[in-house]
Amino acid sequence: RAALVYLWQYERTGEAEFLELARACLNFVMYMQTDDGSFYNFVTDREGTINKTGNTSFKSLGWWAMRGFWALGEGVRVFDSLDSEYAGRLEQVYLKTQGALGKTLGNYGEYTSLHGFEIPAWIPGGEPTIAGIGVLGLAAYYRTRPNDTTADVMTKIADGLAQYRLGDHKTYPFGMHPLRSNAPG
Repeated sequence: RAALVYLWQYERTGEAEFLELARACLNFVMYMQTDDGSFYNFVTDREGTINKTGNTSFKSLGWWAMRGFWALGEGVRVFDSLDSEYAGRLEQVYLKTQGALGKTLGNYGEYTSLHGFEIPAWIPGGEPTIAGIGVLGLAAYYRTRPNDTTADVMTKIADGLAQYRLGDHKTYPFGMHPLRSNAPG
């Protein structure tokens, strides 16, 4: 989240200090990524030992992964015209996570029943709020590097989010878009 703030503040002000703070945050995001594109969330000490056993730092494509992914997409976008070599490093890391997200979409178009509702089964992790953050990362990257693969992953996830709607304007829960699949309303 801090990387996003610094990137956007740099764009707003042009102050180099914010760009360097963003770079430090993005370096941390890259450090926390695993070979398969997921992320850990915390370190355990000042030396930067990755916490691989904490109950909020297990390897995943969850909250912290999607926040990092979003930051990487924005980082590619902002650094593209400022430091193309660094933007390229960010892109390599970004693409690992995009690939991991893409692999979760093998059941695109399938539905599952949950609490009496038919819902899209392909939303990554079954969590709309987490998947929505992923879409922000995809969109940021796509703005700078439009391509068919990113468009496909982004469209499929966004399609699932749009369809994950319970009821309609006359039927409970009146068109609600649930935050989580385990709490549908």
